[in-house]
Amino acid sequence: MLLGSLVWASDESPDRGAKGERAWLAAPLLSYDSNLGLGGGAYGEYVDGDPTGELPFQWRVASQIFFTNGGYNHPYLEADFPAFLGTRLRWVVGAHYYGWTQAPYFGVGNDTRLSEDAAEDMYWYDQDRWLLQNALRWRFHDDWQLYGIADVSSESAQAYDDTAFAAALPGGAQGRYVLLSAGLLRDTRSDEIDPYDGSLLEFAVRGSHPWIGSDWTVGGVYAGASGWRLLGERTVLAGRALFDARTPGEALFQQSFLGGLDRTPVGGRRLLRGLAEQRLRGDVATGLQGEIRMTFAQAQLRKTDTRWMVCPFVDVAQVWVWDEPFVVDPHLTGGVGLRVLLNGLLLLRADTGIAMERYADGESQAQVQFYVLSDHPF
Repeated sequence: MLLGSLVWASDESPDRGAKGERAWLAAPLLSYDSNLGLGGGAYGEYVDGDPTGELPFQWRVASQIFFTNGGYNHPYLEADFPAFLGTRLRWVVGAHYYGWTQAPYFGVGNDTRLSEDAAEDMYWYDQDRWLLQNALRWRFHDDWQLYGIADVSSESAQAYDDTAFAAALPGGAQGRYVLLSAGLLRDTRSDEIDPYDGSLLEFAVRGSHPWIGSDWTVGGVYAGASGWRLLGERTVLAGRALFDARTPGEALFQQSFLGGLDRTPVGGRRLLRGLAEQRLRGDVATGLQGEIRMTFAQAQLRKTDTRWMVCPFVDVAQVWVWDEPFVVDPHLTGGVGLRVLLNGLLLLRADTGIAMERYADGESQAQVQFYVLSDHPF
């Protein structure tokens, strides 16, 4: 979500994979996201590099104030300590608020088709969410890690009259959503922020139940595998495969989000770029992603090593609902992105995705979505 920034960092020109001593990013936010609208605000991030190269960084703190003319409001504060108190524990903690008067809901299932004659707000609902996230990761042997996550949120989802959300949940929903997750990782990435070699394998289980203070009951499993390979000095091939399944009973506003560390939504900026945010919701999801990350320029700007990449990509994914027939009918999207890496510690990206949106009359139409934000999608 970053366009325009004031950056200060200290380092000499590092080679690929090397890190700067530290990186600051202080930026007025000016962005356009097809799903969220025109946005503005302020963003700040500080990353303290690890001179030994054993950690992705020593610690990181980030804060944001952000709002858009699409009714989206997301301030947050989060911190990441890869070696908390000098131990093998990594602690990530964050507090977020999400206010979205045009939150998207298109129905449940893989082939939810849009009506060309629908009113502008037909696929909107009003979401209000306060979220506290806590995650602990323990590196217990070489590349192996165990993790536990506790997400506690106060949720309010309100329906507008004569909308798809009102048809599915007329009275809306509100309450406390508590989700506990546990997972196993094998991480052999050359670098966490901009990897060029290695893999990341993940398996996780999750659950929400009144026994832990939640107003919803659901269980789920997630498995993912990502890999990176250096193809020549300036080109990296990156890919990801994932599978997710959950029991019936999930909160409607959570049905698009997968498990694991990332909680990736199906549709939008992370997976199926080109479709609307949270476009698909279901009980089972599979996905494949591929990118070619090609460095085309590198320079020193105000003592900051800056590297530019162009990244063509392809995403494929599908969801299923337990009580519907099993049909293979994946969604395919593609596009190209621009990535900027600062001192090997901060990565900004702007992706343009193209998808074929499905309509009730049986036709499909090409649509384009734009995303400006931080970090690689995987």
